[in-house]
Amino acid sequence: MPLQTGFELEYLEERKRLLQQLLNCQADAVVALLRSELAELGELNARQLIICERLRDIQRALAGTGGVVRNLTAGAGEGLVTVQRSSDLKTEVVRLENEVGHRNRVFGALLVRARRTMDIFGRALASSWPTYASEDIARV
Repeated sequence: MPLQTGFELEYLEERKRLLQQLLNCQADAVVALLRSELAELGELNARQLIICERLRDIQRALAGTGGVVRNLTAGAGEGLVTVQRSSDLKTEVVRLENEVGHRNRVFGALLVRARRTMDIFGRALASSWPTYASEDIARV
């Protein structure tokens, strides 16, 4: 049981750390989007992809050990502390996963809003292009 316990705690700690990094990256991406900093937004997107790949790697490693993180049962000595720590980590990981999902939905809504704004500006410029065109284009 100690081998499984150690693996489970290591798995949960790493997953928690990566989810926190993902949340920070998502927050930075929202700021970059609102500031229209496309280069920074691209870099943050690349970082998010790397973090997600690491999360997938952890999940694959877990699948190789039986597919699921088993519930721990109290054993001798440190068992109760380990069970409590595991339970706390699982709760925190679920909370972080929910927050990541929420931020993804918020970011998606911001992208839709930005796209609509760009469409409005595009239509406004397209409808009045002769007004803003150079003299050479206006003569044609």
